[in-house]
Order: sequence, then C-alpha cells, then structure tokens
Amino acid sequence: MEWMYKNIKIVVYSDGSFVFKYKDSEYTYYSLREAKGKIDSLVSEYYTFTQKDMNKLMKKLDNREKDLVRSLYQEIDKHTNNAYCGIGICDEDWSWEWDFNK
Repeated sequence: MEWMYKNIKIVVYSDGSFVFKYKDSEYTYYSLREAKGKIDSLVSEYYTFTQKDMNKLMKKLDNREKDLVRSLYQEIDKHTNNAYCGIGICDEDWSWEWDFNK
C-alpha cells in the first residue's frame, strides 16, 4: 500500500512500517502518525504561508485579482473549525500564518 502526503510517497512495508524518502534520505516509522509528523517537520517551511509570502503575492496582483483572492480566503476561513459546516476544511497541508485583511 502507498499514498502521497504533501507530495511525498509513503509506502507501507509488509512488516507494518511506514517508509518514505526525502532529499536522498530514507525514513522509517512504525506508525502513520509518526511518519506524517516527520514529513510535517521536514516540509514545514514550504507549507507555511506567512505574512511576508502573502505580501509578495498580493503585490503581483491587480485590485480585481486581490479582491477575488481575499473573498476566496474569507469564504474558506468561515468553514475552518465551524461546527455548522458539514465537511469543514479537508486539505490540511498548509499552515496559514498571515492576516488576510492587512
């Protein structure tokens, strides 16, 4: 069995271990939680979108595009941890560390 997590393929070996490769290194863990935790720490810089990243992105957009991106983010933000939302946010790869209203 194998699947992708944050663009890294995790393979389950017959002994029940979870193995993945990242930058010429191979990692082995005996629980999926541990393997995902290690992947999270290895790729955290890439998957953390900071205020600096947002400022850089917004400078590239015209006013109409900025309004669209703001409205999309605000719509998604309403679903995050919302008890009334049936499905919530399913893609939890990214960590959003910025204030969109700035």
